Amino acid sequence: MQLLHLANAAGFYSFTYSDYKKLDFNWAKIDSTRQKISDNHLLTFTREAGLIFTAEEPVLVLTTTDPVLAREAITSENELLEEFRNFSIFHFTEEVSIAENLKPLIKEKEANYFASVDEFILFSKNLSPLKNIITNYLNKTTLSEQESYKDATINLAESSSLLMVANSGEFKSKLLQVATPTILSEIEKLDFKNYPVLALQFVAESDFAHVHGVFNTTKATASASGPQQLAAIEIENTNIALKPFLLKNDKSRKIEVAFQDENNMLYLYSAYGEASVEKRSGWQDPGRNSPGRPV
Repeated sequence: MQLLHLANAAGFYSFTYSDYKKLDFNWAKIDSTRQKISDNHLLTFTREAGLIFTAEEPVLVLTTTDPVLAREAITSENELLEEFRNFSIFHFTEEVSIAENLKPLIKEKEANYFASVDEFILFSKNLSPLKNIITNYLNKTTLSEQESYKDATINLAESSSLLMVANSGEFKSKLLQVATPTILSEIEKLDFKNYPVLALQFVAESDFAHVHGVFNTTKATASASGPQQLAAIEIENTNIALKPFLLKNDKSRKIEVAFQDENNMLYLYSAYGEASVEKRSGWQDPGRNSPGRPV
Protein backbone atom coordinates (compact mmCIF):
# COMPACT_ATOMS: atom_id res chain seq x y z
CA MET A 1 0.00 0.00 0.00
CA GLN A 2 2.99 2.28 0.46
CA LEU A 3 3.26 2.31 -3.34
CA LEU A 4 0.14 4.52 -3.35
CA HIS A 5 0.64 6.48 -0.14
CA LEU A 6 1.05 10.20 -0.80
CA ALA A 7 4.20 11.72 0.65
CA ASN A 8 2.10 14.42 2.37
CA ALA A 9 -0.64 12.10 3.69
CA ALA A 10 -0.96 11.66 7.46
CA GLY A 11 -0.35 7.93 7.22
CA PHE A 12 -1.91 4.57 6.42
CA TYR A 13 -2.72 1.23 7.97
CA SER A 14 -3.37 -2.10 6.32
CA PHE A 15 -3.94 -5.74 7.19
CA THR A 16 -3.30 -8.81 5.07
CA TYR A 17 -4.86 -12.24 4.75
CA SER A 18 -4.16 -15.33 2.68
CA ASP A 19 -7.84 -16.23 2.16
CA TYR A 20 -10.61 -13.67 2.68
CA LYS A 21 -13.34 -16.31 2.99
CA LYS A 22 -11.47 -17.92 5.88
CA LEU A 23 -11.04 -14.50 7.50
CA ASP A 24 -14.75 -13.78 7.06
CA PHE A 25 -15.63 -17.17 8.57
CA ASN A 26 -13.54 -16.38 11.66
CA TRP A 27 -15.11 -12.93 11.99
CA ALA A 28 -18.59 -14.52 11.82
CA LYS A 29 -17.78 -16.48 14.99
CA ILE A 30 -17.75 -13.24 16.98
CA ASP A 31 -20.36 -11.36 14.95
CA SER A 32 -23.40 -13.39 13.92
CA THR A 33 -24.93 -10.39 12.12
CA ARG A 34 -22.29 -10.38 9.37
CA GLN A 35 -23.69 -10.75 5.86
CA LYS A 36 -22.47 -13.71 3.83
CA ILE A 37 -20.72 -12.93 0.56
CA SER A 38 -20.91 -14.76 -2.75
CA ASP A 39 -18.05 -16.81 -4.19
CA ASN A 40 -17.37 -14.14 -6.83
CA HIS A 41 -17.52 -11.18 -4.44
CA LEU A 42 -14.76 -8.60 -4.97
CA LEU A 43 -13.15 -9.32 -1.59
CA THR A 44 -12.55 -12.99 -2.47
CA PHE A 45 -9.99 -11.75 -5.02
CA THR A 46 -8.03 -9.63 -2.51
CA ARG A 47 -5.20 -10.19 -0.03
CA GLU A 48 -4.86 -6.80 1.68
CA ALA A 49 -7.15 -3.96 2.78
CA GLY A 50 -6.40 -0.61 4.35
CA LEU A 51 -6.89 3.14 4.52
CA ILE A 52 -4.67 5.98 3.30
CA PHE A 53 -5.35 9.17 5.26
CA THR A 54 -5.02 11.84 2.58
CA ALA A 55 -5.51 15.53 3.35
CA GLU A 56 -8.97 15.41 1.75
CA GLU A 57 -10.40 12.14 3.09
CA PRO A 58 -9.46 8.56 3.93
CA VAL A 59 -9.15 6.41 0.80
CA LEU A 60 -9.92 2.70 1.02
CA VAL A 61 -7.42 0.51 -0.86
CA LEU A 62 -7.67 -3.18 -1.72
CA THR A 63 -4.72 -5.17 -3.04
CA THR A 64 -5.94 -7.90 -5.35
CA THR A 65 -4.76 -11.45 -5.96
CA ASP A 66 -6.20 -11.41 -9.48
CA PRO A 67 -6.67 -7.86 -10.88
CA VAL A 68 -8.75 -9.07 -13.84
CA LEU A 69 -11.27 -11.06 -11.79
CA ALA A 70 -11.43 -8.37 -9.11
CA ARG A 71 -12.17 -5.70 -11.68
CA GLU A 72 -14.84 -7.84 -13.35
CA ALA A 73 -16.50 -8.44 -9.97
CA ILE A 74 -17.02 -4.73 -9.35
CA THR A 75 -17.18 -2.99 -12.73
CA SER A 76 -19.86 -5.02 -14.51
CA GLU A 77 -22.78 -3.06 -13.04
CA ASN A 78 -21.12 0.33 -12.54
CA GLU A 79 -20.53 3.28 -14.82
CA LEU A 80 -17.16 4.10 -16.37
CA LEU A 81 -16.66 7.78 -15.59
CA GLU A 82 -13.38 8.46 -17.36
CA GLU A 83 -9.93 7.20 -18.25
CA PHE A 84 -7.42 9.22 -16.23
CA ARG A 85 -3.81 8.80 -17.32
CA ASN A 86 -4.68 5.35 -18.72
CA PHE A 87 -6.40 4.14 -15.54
CA SER A 88 -10.16 3.60 -15.34
CA ILE A 89 -12.25 5.55 -12.82
CA PHE A 90 -15.82 4.37 -12.18
CA HIS A 91 -18.88 5.87 -10.56
CA PHE A 92 -21.14 3.68 -8.42
CA THR A 93 -24.62 3.53 -9.92
CA GLU A 94 -26.15 2.90 -6.51
CA GLU A 95 -25.18 3.37 -2.88
CA VAL A 96 -22.64 0.79 -1.74
CA SER A 97 -20.47 0.12 1.32
CA ILE A 98 -17.43 -1.95 0.47
CA ALA A 99 -16.12 -1.65 4.02
CA GLU A 100 -19.20 -3.35 5.49
CA ASN A 101 -17.44 -6.72 5.18
CA LEU A 102 -14.15 -5.38 6.55
CA LYS A 103 -15.42 -4.40 9.99
CA PRO A 104 -14.14 -4.11 12.68
CA LEU A 105 -10.67 -3.41 11.23
CA ILE A 106 -12.11 -0.86 8.83
CA LYS A 107 -15.19 1.14 9.72
CA GLU A 108 -18.05 1.48 7.27
CA LYS A 109 -17.11 4.06 4.64
CA GLU A 110 -19.19 5.77 1.99
CA ALA A 111 -17.77 5.60 -1.53
CA ASN A 112 -19.01 7.22 -4.73
CA TYR A 113 -16.01 6.47 -6.96
CA PHE A 114 -13.43 3.76 -7.43
CA ALA A 115 -10.38 3.32 -9.62
CA SER A 116 -8.52 0.28 -10.89
CA VAL A 117 -4.76 0.94 -10.67
CA ASP A 118 -2.64 -2.09 -11.59
CA GLU A 119 -3.17 -4.62 -8.74
CA PHE A 120 -4.98 -2.07 -6.55
CA ILE A 121 -8.59 -0.89 -6.35
CA LEU A 122 -9.16 2.45 -4.64
CA PHE A 123 -12.43 3.85 -3.23
CA SER A 124 -13.29 7.42 -2.26
CA LYS A 125 -16.23 9.69 -1.64
CA ASN A 126 -14.80 12.41 -3.90
CA LEU A 127 -13.00 12.19 -7.21
CA SER A 128 -9.92 14.33 -6.56
CA PRO A 129 -8.16 12.01 -4.04
CA LEU A 130 -8.17 9.20 -6.62
CA LYS A 131 -6.63 11.44 -9.29
CA ASN A 132 -4.07 12.76 -6.81
CA ILE A 133 -2.96 9.26 -5.84
CA ILE A 134 -2.78 8.09 -9.48
CA THR A 135 -0.71 11.15 -10.45
CA ASN A 136 1.80 10.64 -7.63
CA TYR A 137 1.93 6.89 -8.28
CA LEU A 138 2.90 7.48 -11.91
CA ASN A 139 5.31 10.29 -11.01
CA LYS A 140 6.98 8.07 -8.39
CA THR A 141 6.48 10.64 -5.63
CA THR A 142 4.72 8.32 -3.17
CA LEU A 143 5.95 7.25 0.26
CA SER A 144 7.73 4.14 -1.04
CA GLU A 145 10.09 6.39 -3.04
CA GLN A 146 11.18 8.44 0.00
CA GLU A 147 14.58 7.64 1.52
CA SER A 148 13.20 8.08 5.04
CA TYR A 149 10.64 5.32 4.43
CA LYS A 150 13.21 3.03 2.80
CA ASP A 151 15.51 3.47 5.80
CA ALA A 152 12.67 2.75 8.23
CA THR A 153 11.48 -0.42 6.49
CA ILE A 154 14.95 -1.99 6.70
CA ASN A 155 14.02 -2.76 10.31
CA LEU A 156 10.62 -4.27 9.47
CA ALA A 157 9.71 -7.80 8.44
CA GLU A 158 9.10 -8.30 4.73
CA SER A 159 5.44 -9.20 5.25
CA SER A 160 2.93 -7.86 7.78
CA SER A 161 -0.32 -9.07 9.28
CA LEU A 162 -1.04 -5.50 10.38
CA LEU A 163 1.01 -2.44 9.46
CA MET A 164 0.53 1.14 10.65
CA VAL A 165 2.69 3.95 9.26
CA ALA A 166 2.54 7.64 10.15
CA ASN A 167 4.06 10.64 8.41
CA SER A 168 5.32 12.50 11.48
CA GLY A 169 4.85 15.87 9.77
CA GLU A 170 1.08 15.29 9.78
CA PHE A 171 0.84 12.92 12.73
CA LYS A 172 0.98 15.50 15.52
CA SER A 173 -1.92 17.59 14.15
CA LYS A 174 -4.05 14.45 13.77
CA LEU A 175 -3.14 13.33 17.28
CA LEU A 176 -4.26 16.68 18.69
CA GLN A 177 -7.66 16.25 17.04
CA VAL A 178 -8.43 12.94 18.77
CA ALA A 179 -6.59 13.27 22.09
CA THR A 180 -8.37 13.91 25.39
CA PRO A 181 -7.99 17.43 26.86
CA THR A 182 -5.90 16.15 29.76
CA ILE A 183 -2.93 15.24 27.53
CA LEU A 184 -3.09 18.01 24.90
CA SER A 185 -0.32 20.01 26.57
CA GLU A 186 1.96 16.95 26.52
CA ILE A 187 1.27 16.32 22.85
CA GLU A 188 2.08 19.95 22.04
CA LYS A 189 5.58 19.35 23.42
CA LEU A 190 6.27 16.45 21.06
CA ASP A 191 8.94 17.17 18.47
CA PHE A 192 9.07 14.80 15.49
CA LYS A 193 11.25 16.88 13.16
CA ASN A 194 14.07 14.31 13.22
CA TYR A 195 11.68 11.34 13.00
CA PRO A 196 10.01 11.52 9.57
CA VAL A 197 8.48 8.02 9.65
CA LEU A 198 6.78 6.20 12.52
CA ALA A 199 5.78 2.57 11.98
CA LEU A 200 4.26 -0.28 13.98
CA GLN A 201 4.11 -3.79 12.53
CA PHE A 202 2.40 -6.96 13.76
CA VAL A 203 3.41 -10.30 12.25
CA ALA A 204 1.14 -13.23 13.17
CA GLU A 205 2.43 -16.78 13.37
CA SER A 206 0.42 -19.93 14.09
CA ASP A 207 -0.24 -19.24 17.77
CA PHE A 208 1.46 -15.94 18.56
CA ALA A 209 2.37 -12.56 17.06
CA HIS A 210 5.52 -10.48 17.29
CA VAL A 211 5.67 -6.69 17.11
CA HIS A 212 8.18 -4.41 15.39
CA GLY A 213 8.26 -0.68 16.05
CA VAL A 214 10.21 1.97 14.14
CA PHE A 215 10.94 5.47 15.37
CA ASN A 216 13.53 6.32 12.75
CA THR A 217 15.99 9.17 13.25
CA THR A 218 16.76 9.51 9.54
CA LYS A 219 16.37 13.12 8.51
CA ALA A 220 13.83 13.94 5.81
CA THR A 221 15.47 14.01 2.41
CA ALA A 222 15.06 16.51 -0.37
CA SER A 223 12.80 14.07 -2.23
CA ALA A 224 10.22 14.31 0.54
CA SER A 225 9.95 18.07 0.30
CA GLY A 226 11.01 18.60 -3.29
CA PRO A 227 8.92 19.26 -6.42
CA GLN A 228 5.54 17.56 -6.59
CA GLN A 229 2.86 17.67 -9.26
CA LEU A 230 -0.09 19.76 -8.06
CA ALA A 231 -2.45 19.24 -10.99
CA ALA A 232 -2.89 17.64 -14.40
CA ILE A 233 -4.39 19.76 -17.20
CA GLU A 234 -6.46 18.05 -19.86
CA ILE A 235 -7.72 20.02 -22.91
CA GLU A 236 -10.13 18.09 -25.11
CA ASN A 237 -10.01 18.26 -28.92
CA THR A 238 -6.97 20.52 -28.85
CA ASN A 239 -3.52 20.13 -30.41
CA ILE A 240 -0.84 22.21 -28.73
CA ALA A 241 1.14 24.12 -31.34
CA LEU A 242 3.86 25.61 -29.13
CA LYS A 243 5.65 24.20 -26.11
CA PRO A 244 4.08 25.38 -22.80
CA PHE A 245 5.78 28.23 -20.95
CA LEU A 246 5.79 29.47 -17.35
CA LEU A 247 4.80 33.13 -16.99
CA LYS A 248 4.27 35.44 -14.03
CA ASN A 249 0.74 36.91 -13.81
CA ASP A 250 1.09 40.72 -13.52
CA LYS A 251 -1.99 40.95 -11.29
CA SER A 252 -1.63 37.98 -8.96
CA ARG A 253 2.21 37.87 -9.17
CA LYS A 254 1.94 34.09 -9.34
CA ILE A 255 3.49 31.73 -11.89
CA GLU A 256 1.08 30.33 -14.50
CA VAL A 257 1.33 27.89 -17.40
CA ALA A 258 0.75 29.34 -20.88
CA PHE A 259 0.33 27.50 -24.16
CA GLN A 260 -1.25 28.01 -27.56
CA ASP A 261 -3.12 25.60 -29.82
CA GLU A 262 -3.16 25.25 -33.62
CA ASN A 263 -6.19 27.57 -33.84
CA ASN A 264 -4.18 30.39 -32.25
CA MET A 265 -6.10 30.08 -28.96
CA LEU A 266 -4.12 31.14 -25.90
CA TYR A 267 -4.57 29.28 -22.58
CA LEU A 268 -3.36 30.33 -19.13
CA TYR A 269 -3.64 27.96 -16.16
CA SER A 270 -2.71 28.36 -12.51
CA ALA A 271 -0.36 25.94 -10.75
CA TYR A 272 -3.48 24.16 -9.45
CA GLY A 273 -4.92 23.52 -12.92
CA GLU A 274 -7.50 26.34 -12.84
CA ALA A 275 -8.07 28.18 -16.14
CA SER A 276 -7.51 31.94 -15.91
CA VAL A 277 -7.45 32.85 -19.62
CA GLU A 278 -8.76 31.18 -22.78
CA LYS A 279 -8.88 33.60 -25.69
CA ARG A 280 -7.98 34.13 -29.34
CA SER A 281 -4.50 35.58 -29.63
CA GLY A 282 -1.99 36.82 -32.14
CA TRP A 283 0.80 35.66 -29.89
CA GLN A 284 2.90 33.57 -32.26
CA ASP A 285 6.14 32.74 -30.47
CA PRO A 286 6.27 32.97 -26.69
CA GLY A 287 9.88 31.79 -26.79
CA ARG A 288 10.94 34.99 -28.56
CA ASN A 289 8.48 37.60 -27.37
CA SER A 290 8.13 36.84 -23.67
CA PRO A 291 10.27 36.38 -20.60
CA GLY A 292 8.68 33.01 -20.01
CA ARG A 293 10.62 29.76 -19.78
CA PRO A 294 9.71 26.32 -21.12
CA VAL A 295 7.87 23.92 -18.82
